[in-house]
Amino acid sequence: MSLTGRPFRVVFLFWLSVLVGVVEQHDLYGQNRAFSLRDSAVIARPEKNNYWLPAVEAFGLNIFVWSVDRFVRNVEWAYISTETMKNNLKHGFVWDADGFETNQLFHPYSGALSFTAARSSGLSFWQSLPYPFAGSLMWELFMETEYPSMNDIITTPMSGIVLGEISYRVSNLILYGGTHSIWREIGSTLVSPMNGFNRLLGRRKDERRQYKVPPYHVTFSAGLNGLFIDGKFSQRVPHLYLNYNMVYGRYDRLSHGYKPFDYFVTNVGASFSDNNNIIAIFSSGLLFGKKLPSTRHRHSYLGVLKSFNFLTNRVYKISASSVGIGLLTDYAVGPQVNWHNSLVASAIVMGGINSLYAEEVGRDYNLGPGASGKLESLLKIRNTVNLYLRYKHYWLHPLSGAKGNEYVDILMLGTRLFLNERHAISFEFIEYDRWSHYRDYPNLKENNFALRAYYSFIL
Repeated sequence: MSLTGRPFRVVFLFWLSVLVGVVEQHDLYGQNRAFSLRDSAVIARPEKNNYWLPAVEAFGLNIFVWSVDRFVRNVEWAYISTETMKNNLKHGFVWDADGFETNQLFHPYSGALSFTAARSSGLSFWQSLPYPFAGSLMWELFMETEYPSMNDIITTPMSGIVLGEISYRVSNLILYGGTHSIWREIGSTLVSPMNGFNRLLGRRKDERRQYKVPPYHVTFSAGLNGLFIDGKFSQRVPHLYLNYNMVYGRYDRLSHGYKPFDYFVTNVGASFSDNNNIIAIFSSGLLFGKKLPSTRHRHSYLGVLKSFNFLTNRVYKISASSVGIGLLTDYAVGPQVNWHNSLVASAIVMGGINSLYAEEVGRDYNLGPGASGKLESLLKIRNTVNLYLRYKHYWLHPLSGAKGNEYVDILMLGTRLFLNERHAISFEFIEYDRWSHYRDYPNLKENNFALRAYYSFIL
């Protein structure tokens, strides 16, 4: 997939991110609401599951995209034949050289479409998993003249299930979260096209009666982001800053009826300037969890989370599809003071990071597995002031590109001041550090930081 012109690409990425509902935050601003997942997170499903319809739709999606590439865009790699299919099967998988956004975002989005085709046909989260894998395998083996991509067959389904499940749930929330209207139908379909398409086919007619609105919390923010290149105040670049954040469900209401992604956090941040545009998309959903022994003032939860990370700017790009174990704790420090913490350790199944030395494989970024860690702490004082710290560490071990190890740290310190229940202002300091240790090339070290101020409207 290609886009013409960087401005169009940036705007499209931001639009896509907001629609899908995907920098990741363990945002607990809405945790005091009196809701229970046992009562509220009932996912709308048709009366009878259909296993064949999503298979046909995943096949049809591949045929449609290939037809556009072949007959409209007239790209060379779309001129497939039985001979190219035989060559792909005989040769096997390789690391491809597609662009960063194509491999790390648009391929996962295609996986999300196959996944939501299954979800909107009545299948459960676990029953829907084979469809993005099968759809990706079909594309890689048969729909291109290029050899099948090893990184795509991993990234497309692994990241696609995160984007797919979130978009499916948000789509249902839009559709059934209030009085029925044509605008809800349109908005729901934009967020999850396959959900809307299957609705047109007559699926899910009676789901409004089954659906119960889950607890959720949405924040829209706008302000200024000052980026300081190479850690120098003299090299400052002002940016317009936009942010969308959503917390869906509650992790502190685990029960026997809990389903994957009954609780998730989704956030997209974007900053724009004349010579640099930043898109930061991260999401994390709780697959399953367990409440640990607690006291009167302390509650702890242990869970397995599936995450998708995507960050691109002028200095560096990084993406990661990961699975991890998280420890979440809530402390009642005083009558009106609460302290929330989370610690997550994850295995990165496949990640990417930009590198000047990756040109040897025809790309500007490295690919490989790795690990990540996240520590977040939030102090809430009288529902008027929030103080928070967020730290993320990424380690990638490139298997394709410049061999070595890549390390990225992102540290955020911030405060949010609530003007009232709906309005707040926030101030943040963000530091970005990167160390690249290569086997065959000089090592690299980069540091940038940003100061951010913005207004938030809270739904």
